Amino acid sequence: PTVREEEIAEIPQEVWNFIDSHSPVISANAFKISFYNNQDLYGIDMCIDLCANLKQYYPKIGLVFALPDIGDYEYFNKMKQRIAEKGIENNFLFITNQYQFYPILMKSDVFVRPTNTDGDAVSLREAFYFKIPSVASDAVPRPKGTVLFKSRDINDFTLKVKDVLDNYQEHKKRMEEVEMDDNFEKIMKVYQMLS
Repeated sequence: PTVREEEIAEIPQEVWNFIDSHSPVISANAFKISFYNNQDLYGIDMCIDLCANLKQYYPKIGLVFALPDIGDYEYFNKMKQRIAEKGIENNFLFITNQYQFYPILMKSDVFVRPTNTDGDAVSLREAFYFKIPSVASDAVPRPKGTVLFKSRDINDFTLKVKDVLDNYQEHKKRMEEVEMDDNFEKIMKVYQMLS
């Protein structure tokens, strides 16, 4: 991503206050609430459970979930109720306006992508660009360096994220060593083959 000061400035102060007052900070995102195989495609439910599970080890944990288009308000309200039931209202923040995600990613300790299906997720590539340790489901092939967990398995998800947090410097160092593919040449070859 191209880092633009004006895009960073658009993020509301309440988001920065949340990030500054929590540690560690985990981020996740979705375009809008969607379902695949009758399950929460983006794993919002899993992020809530993850936050609740990790709070016992990291009482000041914060999870920021960017959701620019809610879509399904009934499900969204159920998720807000779930957050309240688990006692993590002060640890979980939904961002429901259209902002660039990368400024939040840049301030995160860990990025998570608990989708139950996916394409080549741009947000995961952005996390790699900023050298943010990333934990994602094994639902689809992921970039080299991603910490994988068994799709829709909350126990495995919690264990993998906890391991990243418990051994953070080791994971951060590993991210520094990950080679980023420059796909420009590959894309150009495809265009040249088509023309």
